[in-house]
Amino acid sequence: MWGESYGLFKHFNAIIKESKQLIYSKEFLEDYRVGNAITRNREISFTTNVICFLLHSSKKSLPIKLSNFRDSFTNLKIPLVFPQAMSRARQGIHSDAFYKLFQATVVGFYK
Repeated sequence: MWGESYGLFKHFNAIIKESKQLIYSKEFLEDYRVGNAITRNREISFTTNVICFLLHSSKKSLPIKLSNFRDSFTNLKIPLVFPQAMSRARQGIHSDAFYKLFQATVVGFYK
């Protein structure tokens, strides 16, 4: 029983690792940004903060979600940003980016 749970944990850990590598890759940024929306270094970085925030989101208001996200993921060193900045950053991400992440997790799950 424990060995089976450990194997599943290792499997999910591998899926998370692969997803993280995808999110942090330069190719992912180039393929899924909308126009030239994400070309400069800004307070809210495309790969580390916005994608992770959107994947972690809940049904709460945007200011509460931002606060909870910053508190939960202190290792990301997320700067204090206004909800409008997050909304603007979110508009710079093509929806296909999330489909690509979904596909990567499904493929990883069924390996």
